[in-house]
Amino acid sequence: MRPPFFRKLVQRIREEFENAPDLRMTISEAARFFALDFATCERVLAELLRSGSVTRGTDQRYGSPPRVARRCHIQAPSLVSEVWSQNNALRWQGS
Repeated sequence: MRPPFFRKLVQRIREEFENAPDLRMTISEAARFFALDFATCERVLAELLRSGSVTRGTDQRYGSPPRVARRCHIQAPSLVSEVWSQNNALRWQGS
C-alpha cells in the first residue's frame, strides 16, 4: 500500500493530465514541470501508466490516453444543428 502523500501526488498529476489532454512530456520534463526529483516523478508516472491514466508513446513521452468523448464527437453537430434549426424556425414563426 502506498503512503497517503504518494496517492495524493499521483492524483494531483493525474488531474493535470486530465485537464490538459494534449500535455505530453518525458520523465525529465515532467520532473521539472511538477517540481519533483527524477526518481519520484518516474514512480508517479509508472503508477499512472499502470492504472491506465496515462500512456507512453514511442518517443517516451507520457500523455493522456485517447478519450471516448473524442470518438463520439461526430454525433454532437447533428444535435446542435437540430436545436439551432428549431430555434431558427421559432424565430421565423414569431416574425
